[in-house]
Amino acid sequence: MRIIDKNTDFYDACYEELPEDVDFSTEFDTFILAFCPDTDSWFATNKRFFYYEYPKDFPDEESAIEFFKNNPNVFYEEEARMQVYKPDFYLGKVRLENTNQLIDV
Repeated sequence: MRIIDKNTDFYDACYEELPEDVDFSTEFDTFILAFCPDTDSWFATNKRFFYYEYPKDFPDEESAIEFFKNNPNVFYEEEARMQVYKPDFYLGKVRLENTNQLIDV
């Protein structure tokens, strides 16, 4: 399984095995903000092992969503670092799946 090591550059990927008691449907006690390249959007979730996970845990979904809404520039910069293609209507915006919103940077 390929995951991104948060302590290295984005393109320096590492491979790790999932712990025996964890799978892709395992729910964790905290929430994260993860990026989905298929939809070019972010989402708050209590699951793990996504394409990219912002390196901060939140106590609940609402806290993660509020952090995203209050810091859209952080996620826009992450998308730039990942070299995400942005169509014209997405320029200067980031998308949050949980609320189905395009948020201005």
